[in-house]
Amino acid sequence: MVKKLGFFRVKTANFNQLGDLDEIYANAVCQLPNTTRREYCQRLIKRIKLDLKTVSRRKKKRQLRQIIKSATSEISKLEPKTKT
Repeated sequence: MVKKLGFFRVKTANFNQLGDLDEIYANAVCQLPNTTRREYCQRLIKRIKLDLKTVSRRKKKRQLRQIIKSATSEISKLEPKTKT
């Protein structure tokens, strides 16, 4: 989505949570420990990147990219916070 802001255009990030896009994650994986959840997200990203190479429909590609963004966001949430 693009929001018009004066003379500048700003892209707003509207992405869903991974649990909204992946039923397996929502029903089972989200209840597991953080390390397992992180590993699941990493494997999911790898599988979807392979699928992106074979998909030709634009809408399906957009959906797959959305899942990658959500999984990447989920990984960043699961990373341990370090104090500086």
